[in-house]
Amino acid sequence: MKTTITKTILLLLIFILSIPLLHCTSDKTSNNTNTNPADGTGVSDALHISWNSPTWQYYLNCNELILNNQYQSYTSASTKEVFYYTFPEDSSAIVQPGKIKKYPIQSGDFSFTQSLPLTLGASEKMYAKEGLSNNSFNDLMLVKYTGRINGKPSFLIKAKYAMQMKKVNQTDSDAVTVTGDYSFKVVTTSN
Repeated sequence: MKTTITKTILLLLIFILSIPLLHCTSDKTSNNTNTNPADGTGVSDALHISWNSPTWQYYLNCNELILNNQYQSYTSASTKEVFYYTFPEDSSAIVQPGKIKKYPIQSGDFSFTQSLPLTLGASEKMYAKEGLSNNSFNDLMLVKYTGRINGKPSFLIKAKYAMQMKKVNQTDSDAVTVTGDYSFKVVTTSN
């Protein structure tokens, strides 16, 4: 019994210590050398998330981040940015040609939203409004099979987005447009 408990605690400790290895790192000056990839998306092949707000812009290197749950949230320790992302769990559903399109912010098969500090290090945040319009969208541009991770299909997802963001106490007319793009690696279930 003691051996089982000790092994369980050891495995739990190893898991907890490995979590920081799977993350995005701050990179204000992108090392992104492929800003014009051959796939025509205009979105870097490097795993990342970036944003341009009226008060600041940022690029987070996400080379160590693998999204392996259909519903995923991530908080950046360096910027306090939080994003929420969903994608189809089934590998055959994720690659359907009809999936490459613009989705509303906060809904759809590829749902994306985020909250951002007003400036780097600020505690006050702005939040995305739901919707689909000329200045509010998640434009899925590429879903590409990249192989298997632990026996499960993995994909590169690239998108550009624009969202209307505001502080909690602001009216919709106070919302500002934030734009950016991302490249994420996701793992799905086999069909």
